[in-house]
Amino acid sequence: AHTAHGMRTDYNDDSDSIGEGRHRHPHHQTLENNGVQHASARQSHGGGNHGHAHGGHAQDEQHLAPSTFHEPGQSLRQSPRHDRSGSPRHARSSSRSPFHRRTRNERAQHDESKREGRTDRQWLADIALREMKSHDFRVDFSASEMEELQEIEAAFAQAQGHASSEYPTIEDLPWVSIDNDDTRDIDQITAAVEGEDGSVVLYVGIADVDVIISPDGEINRRATTNTTSIYTPAQVFTMLPEKLCFDLTSLLPHVPRKCVVFKITYADISATKIVSESIFLATLVNQAKLAYNGVSAWLNGGVMPAPLEGCEDLQKSVILQDKLTASLLAIRRQHGTLEFDRPETNVIFDEAGKIAELRPSAHTRSSELIENVMIAANGAMSRFIAAHGFASIQRVLPKSENWSEIVDLARGMHEHLPPSPSSTALRQFLAAARAKLPDAEQFRDLCLSVIKLLGRGEYIATTPDEEPVGHFALAVNEYSHSTAPNRRYPDVIVHRLLKAALKGKPSPYTREQLDSLAQHCSEREAVSSRLERQVRKSAVCIVLAEHVGKTCEAFITGSGDKGVYARFTIDGVLAEGRVVHTDGKRKYNIGEKFQAELVDLDVDQGHIDLADVRSQGGHGHAAHSPAAAAAAE
Repeated sequence: AHTAHGMRTDYNDDSDSIGEGRHRHPHHQTLENNGVQHASARQSHGGGNHGHAHGGHAQDEQHLAPSTFHEPGQSLRQSPRHDRSGSPRHARSSSRSPFHRRTRNERAQHDESKREGRTDRQWLADIALREMKSHDFRVDFSASEMEELQEIEAAFAQAQGHASSEYPTIEDLPWVSIDNDDTRDIDQITAAVEGEDGSVVLYVGIADVDVIISPDGEINRRATTNTTSIYTPAQVFTMLPEKLCFDLTSLLPHVPRKCVVFKITYADISATKIVSESIFLATLVNQAKLAYNGVSAWLNGGVMPAPLEGCEDLQKSVILQDKLTASLLAIRRQHGTLEFDRPETNVIFDEAGKIAELRPSAHTRSSELIENVMIAANGAMSRFIAAHGFASIQRVLPKSENWSEIVDLARGMHEHLPPSPSSTALRQFLAAARAKLPDAEQFRDLCLSVIKLLGRGEYIATTPDEEPVGHFALAVNEYSHSTAPNRRYPDVIVHRLLKAALKGKPSPYTREQLDSLAQHCSEREAVSSRLERQVRKSAVCIVLAEHVGKTCEAFITGSGDKGVYARFTIDGVLAEGRVVHTDGKRKYNIGEKFQAELVDLDVDQGHIDLADVRSQGGHGHAAHSPAAAAAAE
């Protein structure tokens, strides 16, 4: 069986996209699809890029896609094109037609006419391609971009074997990568060593993409337009040419690569005191490509991954990283970092391209290790650039405007939250709820409700003298995305700021440019998240087709001008749909439960339609929130 490409899998720091389902882990992307993309895993193999080729003259980051350009300094949350979650209001490519309950035969005929003989995988790939184009994402690489790629390859080959004074080689550290089994775009490698005085030094090496792509080149211009790689179940649309992100800028094992290197020294394994932080450039070699599942199994007492056998220094490094990051997580927990149980699903195809399984994915011990390492590195980068007086781009999750609704959820469980947002109080409430709710599914329901109300992370430009917005879910004030430059353009921007600081040069960006870039990257990320989600829903529609007409318990995940949406499970398949058949009088609240009927599906549009059984004169359950249910029990 083949895993899906979709749902980004990088625990790196995808956990910070609370409520975004974002990026990159089909087990991406991450709290943030950073993800950290909690249980959805980026599958980065194959697929290629298809679609229209776009030409054009080389320009720098001031050239943004016409449909997404904003005047410098315009605030993201003030943009009339955004709702309060930061998502573009125009992002949906097709509007829903009035609800019409189709017979099973009508629906089957509709699906077959749309399928046109394609396999599940081909159908989903075509849907993804259509949505990419409809949302103004670049799909193919133009002739001029491919010419530039050839020049890059030639220069890269010529430089092999020649030492670089700017990137001195570091050979005495136990570097390893930990990612998904089939990951090809490896952004980071890590190492840890213990000093004789009990100190612990954490090293993080990040692929240097900027050294390969010119700021005024065609490839950079395309990356500025898309700003992110997009991971759908059937195909990956890479931000950079595959020759770069899967090869020349990927930290593949046993080959030298130029990197941005973090060195963070802690007084001891408790990680309560940072002795020093530094960031520099170097040439590194990944000594072992490891996978989340294998490392986690070994750390939990299982079989040692083959690349670690006979390599005592690598073994010690991974074990030390595991201990250190457990301390880092404990500290963030004291500060109120939020941890959610979020169900994610991987789409598994068989050899014939048919969906064989929608496989739940789990957060693992080693993915948590990498997540905490990347959070530490991103914090160090933010502090380093601020110390040099530069304006920069921060990743933030502001305090929620919907806090009062979260307070109401807590009140329904006889728990108290303060009137003003507090991540520490919310963390304590979630811990109490986990203990109080009778099963894991109810706690997941509650987590999803809270995530929706918290909103999504975004990028903003900021200067060192400004009051930090911070990241509410990660419980940190300083946080800049800088650990995934192969797939995320804000990281490339931050690396360019870093290099200017290291060389004592002025910032390569004005504050106005950073404002525009931050807003553009936020917009593109929001649209790409919706696109990925729509294609995943199309995959779910294919699997659920035989279950139309069945009833199930559902709970409300969204209610507003755009309609009422609910999450449900049928035959082990977790899905979300729109409640299209109601009595028109009932008010729905996030977290409310009700009895629903799956009445229709549209694979091509990723639409799933539910009916409230109560509005049809049925005998469904009375509405209640998961909180109220727990309190009643």
